[in-house]
Amino acid sequence: MTLNITIGSDAEDRLRQQAVAAGKDVATFVREAIEEKLAHGEERASTYPSARVHTPRLANPAQAGEFAKQMTEAPRDAKL
Repeated sequence: MTLNITIGSDAEDRLRQQAVAAGKDVATFVREAIEEKLAHGEERASTYPSARVHTPRLANPAQAGEFAKQMTEAPRDAKL
């Protein structure tokens, strides 16, 4: 897979410095960093407690049906 990303100049400078310090070219350094992050993410995911889903508490429970309708019918990019 090939990725193109845009990062700020400060991040780019740090990236280049760390790659040189590790004795690697930037592409190898970034690929290994991503692979490491993914490996650790999988390990951490198994140790995190189950995620909780918090539902809003409505002042008027009669609003629940209308609220659910708004949430399911709203476009993905809507500002709710």
